[in-house]
Amino acid sequence: MKEEFLEAKVFTLKKHPLVLDDYGEHLNINEFDFKKPSKFSKEQIRIFELIHNTFASLIETRIAIITRDILEISLILTEQKSFLEYVNSIKDQYLLGVIKSNVFSADIILQLNNQVLLTLIDKILGGDGKAEFKRDFTEIEKNLAAEVLNIFVEALQESWVAAEKMELSLKEIEDNAQFIRSIPPNEMCLVFNFKIEISEKRNFFTLCIPFIAVKPVLDNLNKRSLYEKDTTFFSQNKSEKLSDCLDSVNIGISVILGSADLTFNEINQLEVGDIIRLENKVSDLIDMVVEENRLFRVKPGKISNKIAVEIVEKL
Repeated sequence: MKEEFLEAKVFTLKKHPLVLDDYGEHLNINEFDFKKPSKFSKEQIRIFELIHNTFASLIETRIAIITRDILEISLILTEQKSFLEYVNSIKDQYLLGVIKSNVFSADIILQLNNQVLLTLIDKILGGDGKAEFKRDFTEIEKNLAAEVLNIFVEALQESWVAAEKMELSLKEIEDNAQFIRSIPPNEMCLVFNFKIEISEKRNFFTLCIPFIAVKPVLDNLNKRSLYEKDTTFFSQNKSEKLSDCLDSVNIGISVILGSADLTFNEINQLEVGDIIRLENKVSDLIDMVVEENRLFRVKPGKISNKIAVEIVEKL
């Protein structure tokens, strides 16, 4: 009799959203799917979003330095879904970076489609990144893609420092999510959806974190501990990291010996062996140009049969 009552009650809730209690008051009924239980609290999700907003900022900075181009990366959506649902939601050609951690108890998954990765590779190698890529990777491109994924992994590790210090590394690369067996199909996951805009193109990538992976650190995730562990992470430390990244950037310099004004006819008649007199005197200082900006006045000379300049003053 009790089982029949429970069955009838469930049926009533499904058919009639407005349910009255014994006193005629409306009851607030929240639907619960036992096949897809929500394992992350709203507070935990907000903390995860804070961490991964930092991740987006770090990636944006690092890739901008490497490609010397302006780009925008932002977290636009956080979802809870089973790993099977996540795998089925990936439609385009893609690569999956399987990331392991010395703290997490399971792997996490970084997914970027081929268009995003090939555009980034093209920009890093000096291209304009504007070509459309709708193909699979060559073996050489896969190795380059692994290097790009490692940039993402390093930024992800750094973004977690304020919450939990850990070591992350790229375990393997897959082009078919069906081959990933380290995460059960029904395992609930947090899926972070990011938007990336570069070279006038807009695209997306995702990060999938299973519940079983972050379960060991969930108890320590609260807003207070997130800021107490490293109060300077989002200010001083971030500036220092950015400065460290800039220190290794190669910048071209050039020295302008002088200039002269010639007519079109004079230029048209120039031949090998002709001598052009410049406006500068031999004793004059000349300009050193750094990335098209005149920054120093220098004196020309030589060192060990090599042309050299001595910086005399700053402009």
